[in-house]
Amino acid sequence: MMSAITFIMKRYIFFIPILILIIILFVVSIAYPQLQTHSDSLLIVAGENFWGNIASQIAGSNAHVISIISDPNQDPHQYDSTTSDARNISQANIILVSGLGYDMFMQKILSTTNGKTIINAGYIANRKEGDNPHIWYDLPLVEQIANTLKVDLQNQDPHNSIAYESNYAKFINSLQPIENLCEEIKTSYANAPVIATERVANDMLHNCGLKIIPNAFQKAIEEGNDPAVADVDYFQQILRMRQADVLVYNKQTVSQITQQMETLARQNHIPIVGVTETMPLQTDYQHWILQELSSVFYALQG
Repeated sequence: MMSAITFIMKRYIFFIPILILIIILFVVSIAYPQLQTHSDSLLIVAGENFWGNIASQIAGSNAHVISIISDPNQDPHQYDSTTSDARNISQANIILVSGLGYDMFMQKILSTTNGKTIINAGYIANRKEGDNPHIWYDLPLVEQIANTLKVDLQNQDPHNSIAYESNYAKFINSLQPIENLCEEIKTSYANAPVIATERVANDMLHNCGLKIIPNAFQKAIEEGNDPAVADVDYFQQILRMRQADVLVYNKQTVSQITQQMETLARQNHIPIVGVTETMPLQTDYQHWILQELSSVFYALQG
């Protein structure tokens, strides 16, 4: 009996390594496509989540997108980059930044990085530091940046060029409701006076034909400084005399002085619209902007 077992083991022991090899090859054949997709896909790093969201829509499944500022409660002005941020940027194929001093945490890392494809929104907008940095509210500029991203993706990944073109066209078409509403505001409320505690949405308001009352109060609040007494008095005078049809304020940087302006606006029956610098969670760029513009439209209706 033992000799028979020994004979069988000797006869088939040769096939055991082959069987193990077949199993390994089978497992690898299942896992390999997933590994290949991840390793071959492009990496895009965006300074803020709105740029990251736009990049995700245009790149689709052909790129992995990381937004450094993804929490709506984070303040880009005060954010300090981490070693993880630096590592992601060093590995990125394309980097998206606002520029204009808005995301200085990105500029510090980029100063040590060479040979990267960098899309600087401020540079594309032909603006300089000190100008309004909240350029993602400028829809024509966003379309221009989206096109720049599409071209860069096509240059780095020509195999998926058609997909990038299709995704870009879909993104541009999705902006049409915003453009339609903007035209309606321009037609119905041309030159309606609006005052804002910060310049966050100024580009959008201007593009829709509204008249933004200039004031130094805005810039002081943006920079985290106390506005001059004269600037506070001027802002209050505009509200008391109801020279503005709408007050726009940044919901993410509420302070005692901005709350005073909000209270004064309510007392004088001036509609108030809150906007945000960074994109809220569970939405995308176009729905975020459309919602905020809709709030302005409803406020203008009284």
